[in-house]
Amino acid sequence: MIPEDPHNRTLILLRPDLDDLPPVSLPTGVTIRPNKTGDEETWGRIWRQSEPFDPIVDKTFRESFGTDETLLSERIYFAVNERTGENIGTVTAWTEETPSRNHAGLDGWGRVHWLATLPAYQGRGIGKALFLYCLHRLRDFGHRESFLVTSSGRTAAVALYNKYGFHEATGGTE
Repeated sequence: MIPEDPHNRTLILLRPDLDDLPPVSLPTGVTIRPNKTGDEETWGRIWRQSEPFDPIVDKTFRESFGTDETLLSERIYFAVNERTGENIGTVTAWTEETPSRNHAGLDGWGRVHWLATLPAYQGRGIGKALFLYCLHRLRDFGHRESFLVTSSGRTAAVALYNKYGFHEATGGTE
């Protein structure tokens, strides 16, 4: 991880309930599919092209998610351009009960994790659709509340998260 920049600080955002989620509206020509064996490279490609702050290396996927293919297919999703078949975004509906960095006090919370859209597709509602899809999946998995970790330098993402009920945690979560 790149050293903390005081103008780009880590944020832990919480949504204390997953009730009353708005429906998922996919942009025309975009579908969402689950992870399948071999998608590690696809995930890495999306993240290397999308991530402005942290270096993404080949082992990032396995270090973050492990090797349980059933779990990966249930929890990781890709946005796909229907016309070209290109994978253009990804999100993970994770949990503190799965192999991940532990955030004290958030055991059992659903985690919106590793959300990214390729730069050429940003600003088209794909990230929003993936985000809402993830929240619905977390609720389907039985989570009542959700959190995510981001940084203040991701202003568009933070605005999206705030719009849908996420607010900054105050102490006791790391």
